[in-house]
Amino acid sequence: MRFIIEGYVNQIKSDDIIKFASSNNILISEEEALFLKGLLKSHLDDVLSGNDAEVLQIIESHFDNFRFTKMKNLYLIYKDRYKTCLLYTSDAADDLTRV
Repeated sequence: MRFIIEGYVNQIKSDDIIKFASSNNILISEEEALFLKGLLKSHLDDVLSGNDAEVLQIIESHFDNFRFTKMKNLYLIYKDRYKTCLLYTSDAADDLTRV
């Protein structure tokens, strides 16, 4: 399952992120979408393990309060929508490390 998510993240385009945001009534710029794309790629383990504090801290350190709040909301919508898949992936990864 992790390989599927990794493959998706590696192929995601900033337009995909902008469309997802727009479908959730959040307007983001190309710059913000590119940042989120890079963040997903570079911190996929944190996303999959549910380490939201780390991910949100990184976002907060790069943007003003308004943009941080907007991107935080988008991240939390994403996590909520895909949490079942992400939890399964995280549990499977934990099982593999115990072998």
